[in-house]
Amino acid sequence: MKILIEALGIGNPGGGRTATLNLLENLFEIDQSNSYFVILSEQEPSLERFANVSQVIMPFNNRFLARIWAQLVIPMRFRDVDLVHFTKNLSVFGLRCPSIITIHDLTVLVYPQFSPWSDVVYWKTIEKWSIRTAKLIIAVSKNTANDVKKFYGKDPNSIKVIYHGKSDKFSPVSEQEIQKIRKKYNLSENYIITVGRIDVKKNLTSLVKAFSTLQTKISPDYQLVLVGEVYKKCEDTNLLPTIAALKLQNKVRMLGRVPDEDLVPLYGGAQVCAFPSLHEGFGLVGLEAMACGVPVITHNSSAIVEVVGSAGLQVDATDVSALAQALASIITDPQLRRDMINAGIERANIFNWHTAASKTLEAYHQACDK
Repeated sequence: MKILIEALGIGNPGGGRTATLNLLENLFEIDQSNSYFVILSEQEPSLERFANVSQVIMPFNNRFLARIWAQLVIPMRFRDVDLVHFTKNLSVFGLRCPSIITIHDLTVLVYPQFSPWSDVVYWKTIEKWSIRTAKLIIAVSKNTANDVKKFYGKDPNSIKVIYHGKSDKFSPVSEQEIQKIRKKYNLSENYIITVGRIDVKKNLTSLVKAFSTLQTKISPDYQLVLVGEVYKKCEDTNLLPTIAALKLQNKVRMLGRVPDEDLVPLYGGAQVCAFPSLHEGFGLVGLEAMACGVPVITHNSSAIVEVVGSAGLQVDATDVSALAQALASIITDPQLRRDMINAGIERANIFNWHTAASKTLEAYHQACDK
């Protein structure tokens, strides 16, 4: 088969890049017979070793122009391929072959109040058409699959759940590496970490309020470390005012984007990873933290609970007192912390990129089965 994979935008650091690049690398490792064309925003050196893979680089940096280019080029230039796989929700019109769309989450429809009106309109119209015309939908969790059925009425038989995997780089690190990263970012010996794009759905204002109670009840030496860029389109406008009102400017550290090589020791040095996001299509942060040997606290809804299972501490993260109590319980109970670390590492090993790639290849054959 000739297979086109549209992976525009994965050059940007974050969960989307981590998930898609790991999937592609593992997919090409196990499949040397089919021919692949991968549309990317920039060259990916890790894919160059595969003889049956051709990288097609989109000539624009602008996101809007990239979508226009994809719509104009894919149906014409690649009209002889057997299958097109869109890896990040979006597809194009006018295809002559079957298509697969990977849906990562439907947060825009679940929480429309968190998104610009234009995004809501898009997901209710254009995306609805794309999903209904796709031969197969890959959902990254059962929760996302249920959302696809709920909002788009897609036949459950044409939805395949394929979980993300755990990258091998996420594992416990040495104390030396942790001390080095603490020094680099001027972090205290005790900190709570949260990772991911900073926007309103991440519920970080509640986390800051919960964290403030620890300063007086447990220790003023703790820091709250936020790793990720501020997402202006869905910005949490209460976050910075709350930090200021609680006089936590010196305790809440916003590191922005960090290099990939820094993320693992940043996880590893944390006492707790707090992931109070109100909605996730998968919850890669929870998986990464568990793999690094860090206890995880999550909100008790959406796909996050599928990922962390009983290895994580699940609370109603909109309840500040419940969130604060959960943080305190892990910090003050060494046995609970050890148990959660061990359970988290074991849980993380369930999620495997080789398995995800194998199931994706099965989906390709299923979509092309006449």
